[in-house]
Amino acid sequence: ETFWVRGKITVSRPNAGTENWQVGNPENINWSLKGNISQVNVYYSSNNGANWSKVNTAPITAANLTWPWNIDLSTSTSVQALINVTDVSDEAFTYDTSNNTFKVVGRLILSQPNDPGIVLSYTGASNYNINWSRYGGISYVRIRYSNDNGASYPSSKIIVNNTTAGSGGWSWDPIPNDIGTQLKVNISDAENPDVFDESNDTFAIKGAVELISPNANENWTVNSSRTIQWKTTGTYAQPLLLQFSDNNGSNWTDIDTALPGGDNQLVNYSWTVPDNISSIAKVKVLTQEGNGSIDVNDSSNSTFRVIGSVAVLNPNGNEVWYYNETNQMEPSR
Repeated sequence: ETFWVRGKITVSRPNAGTENWQVGNPENINWSLKGNISQVNVYYSSNNGANWSKVNTAPITAANLTWPWNIDLSTSTSVQALINVTDVSDEAFTYDTSNNTFKVVGRLILSQPNDPGIVLSYTGASNYNINWSRYGGISYVRIRYSNDNGASYPSSKIIVNNTTAGSGGWSWDPIPNDIGTQLKVNISDAENPDVFDESNDTFAIKGAVELISPNANENWTVNSSRTIQWKTTGTYAQPLLLQFSDNNGSNWTDIDTALPGGDNQLVNYSWTVPDNISSIAKVKVLTQEGNGSIDVNDSSNSTFRVIGSVAVLNPNGNEVWYYNETNQMEPSR
C-alpha cells in the first residue's frame, strides 16, 4: 500500500502562553520547517480553536520562517487566542498550532487632548471634552492626568475611575486648579492598565488675575499710603510683579513683587504713592511663571489720578492779623 511522507511545521511564536498582543500592532509569527513545504497559510482563533479565520491574503513563502501579522483593529480580542500555520497544499494534515493560548487585547487611541499648543483655562467652572476611539472588547476605561509630562499619574489625579469605553468621550468638569505647562491625559482599560494611550504632546492650564484697585477715577495723593488689591483665579507659584504707568500704559516702571495669594483670594499691598503727578495713571499686576502660555496680567480698567498736596504753614491757627497790615507778626504781650 502507498503512504504519505509529509513535511512538518512547528509554530515557535506565539507559543509560550505569556504573549500579550494588541490590535493595531504588528507581531511576528514564527515557525520552523522539515520537508519541502513551499507555502503556508496563517489562521487565527479567538476561542481556543473552536473557530478559525485566515489572516493572510496571499500564500506566504514557507522558507521565510516568519510573517509579520499587522493585527487589524477589527480583530476579535481574546484571552484564549491561538495561531495555526498550515501547509497550503496539505492543510488538513500538515499544520501546527500554538502550544498555549495567548492574549489579544484591545486598543485605545486618545484623540483629545493630543495636539501641541493646547491651553485650557481654569475658572472653577470650566470644562473640556476628552475624546478617544476604542478597538476590541474593552468595556470600561479609567482616565487620569499628569502634571509632570506623564512621569506619574497619581490616584489624586483621577478624572474618572470607571466609565463606558464605547462612549468615546468624557467631559472633564471642572478643569482642575493645576496651573502648569507639563500636563498629559492617560486613558486605560479599567480591567487591564497595560492597555492605554496618553496625550502625544503636553498641554497647559492657565488661570487669571484681576486687579481690583486702583481701577478707575481714583485720586491718590503723592506720598500717601494706598492699597493695591488683586485676586488670582488658580494657584500660581511665583511672586507677582506690580507696575506703575503715568502715561496710560505706554510705559511701565516696576513697583515691587508680591506673593500671589491662593485661588480667588483677595490680596492687599500697601503702596506709598510716588511723587509722579499724572491724570492718566495706571497700575498693572503680572504673573511670572516664565511661560507665555500660562502667564497672565491685568491693569486698571481706566486711568486714575496721582495728585499733589498743598500745606498752609502760616496762618495756621491762633494768629491775630490786623487790617491793612502787610507784615504780620505776633503781637507783643
